[in-house]
Amino acid sequence: MLGSYNGDVDKMWDCFKNTLLRHIPEHIPAVSNFCDWKKRSWKCPLDPKIRILIPVRNKSRLWNRYIETRNPEIHKEYCDVPRSRAVE
Repeated sequence: MLGSYNGDVDKMWDCFKNTLLRHIPEHIPAVSNFCDWKKRSWKCPLDPKIRILIPVRNKSRLWNRYIETRNPEIHKEYCDVPRSRAVE
């Protein structure tokens, strides 16, 4: 294929490049946009039980953070969260 160019590198490169560009559409699939065919992510609706547990978990996390740091501001924040909201 490249032997007929008698060592002329530019002509060999042009021949190789044209051959490559001619065969690319035949052998390499076109790239599709991933966003066009991917499925939307499914988000689980919050179960009523989980909605009840979230405030309890938050209040518990505040208590743990207070115990770890002994920061009075965190303790005040823990005390400001009503118990009834966490128990609901």
